[in-house]
Amino acid sequence: MADLQQVSIGENTYAMDLNQLVQALAGLIDVGQLSLFQPIPNPSAPGLAQGAAGNPNGTYRCVQVNVTGFKTGAGAFVVTGFAPSAEATITVAGYAITWTLSLGPAGTIARVLCRTVAGGASGTEKFAIWQPDNTTTTVQDNQTDADLGTGMPTASSTPPVLGTAIPASVPSTNSTGTTLIGAGANLLTSPQARMMGG
Repeated sequence: MADLQQVSIGENTYAMDLNQLVQALAGLIDVGQLSLFQPIPNPSAPGLAQGAAGNPNGTYRCVQVNVTGFKTGAGAFVVTGFAPSAEATITVAGYAITWTLSLGPAGTIARVLCRTVAGGASGTEKFAIWQPDNTTTTVQDNQTDADLGTGMPTASSTPPVLGTAIPASVPSTNSTGTTLIGAGANLLTSPQARMMGG
């Protein structure tokens, strides 16, 4: 395997450095897997507390899911991956649930809050709330059990949510980060390769 030579931060990029990258993307050299963006770590479990009188009534399992991607100049969210936390559990009797959220690292554009129906099993958490930022730390959850797993934001929402769809059920694995698999495969389309002299 021919390894790409690292270009140090602050150094000028030379033609030979760019040539290596073009050759790797064109499948002319085998560099294995290229990591474009490292996966973000899974967040810690959310803090949960009893809020004001409300709909939740029972024992709930809750998961915070950090959402990665980017926002367009027009304000649309383009989702590329999800990083779920460990579960937290709370029992309430006719009270909303106050979530205390951790902030995600760079690349986190939003958070999704998922919880089970009352008495639900681990891993059966459903979409409850879309929190479209990475700054809010406290959210009130007064969703009924019947509303869970519905109302996910879409391309028709304001602002629109594009890219990977927000799932109705909690993601089971971390799907953040972007990699390309080199392994000699031609990753560029034929017109692009010709334009680059391939």
